[in-house]
Amino acid sequence: MITSTSPDFILDLAVCSWVLWGLALISAVSRFVSRRLQVGPSFFFRAFEADDYLMVLVAVALTGVAVSSNQVAINGSNYVPHGETDEWSAEQVDRAAWGSKMLVTLEEFMLATLWLVKACLLILYARMT
Repeated sequence: MITSTSPDFILDLAVCSWVLWGLALISAVSRFVSRRLQVGPSFFFRAFEADDYLMVLVAVALTGVAVSSNQVAINGSNYVPHGETDEWSAEQVDRAAWGSKMLVTLEEFMLATLWLVKACLLILYARMT
């Protein structure tokens, strides 16, 4: 077997990751609504500031985190003890390879999300001071 994760864990991860994604999206939309109320009807694209554009990228990166983390949980990866892969079928090897690719993708999306949020906070702090 590729992974030792149970179907219950996979379902729990899917529910939690998409709830987190939904809360983050609600937060980003609330930010844009607040900006619109503050600036007025000429909000779209003219009144966007750098951190607003970065927040759109954060939403995209967070979507990537949710998708790739669920793919890793479903497919597993090839990070297993030496010799265990000798008894795997071709389908198991393919799933592990896909899971490993999704693991690298997950790490990149997490880093992008982290640094984009940091950049937004730095812009916010610069605006405040």
